[in-house]
Amino acid sequence: MKIKLILIILLALFYTAPCTVNAQVEFEQVNFIGGAYNIYINDSDCQVLTDCKKVKAEIVDKGKKEKYSVFGETITTGFGRNLRGYNFYRGNYKYEIFRPETRLNNQSDLSKWVLTIYKKNGREGFNKIFSEEGEMNI
Repeated sequence: MKIKLILIILLALFYTAPCTVNAQVEFEQVNFIGGAYNIYINDSDCQVLTDCKKVKAEIVDKGKKEKYSVFGETITTGFGRNLRGYNFYRGNYKYEIFRPETRLNNQSDLSKWVLTIYKKNGREGFNKIFSEEGEMNI
């Protein structure tokens, strides 16, 4: 009886381990590559990439040659919880990565994503201080 129980536990571990590994690999491959910043989304407590409230990333400031660890969440819209981007926070700064919207007569290159950096301006919200387009690998 004990052998059957141990065998069942081992089989359960064997079948669930590949799912965990695949979820981690998926997040390790998500990144934003821009001219001034790279953002590597490398960790999450979530099972689903597109609907996450705790995402960890590394922001590389190429100009200052500095690296910051940040936490944030996904930006999703619609019934299917479609991924539209990410918000990350570091002190008074908010880093927002988003996909351009499709509108009539909009000349946005949909293969490019936009990184916008905001700085907190007191109690009223954030001011935009920087923006660039880059490649997003999902």
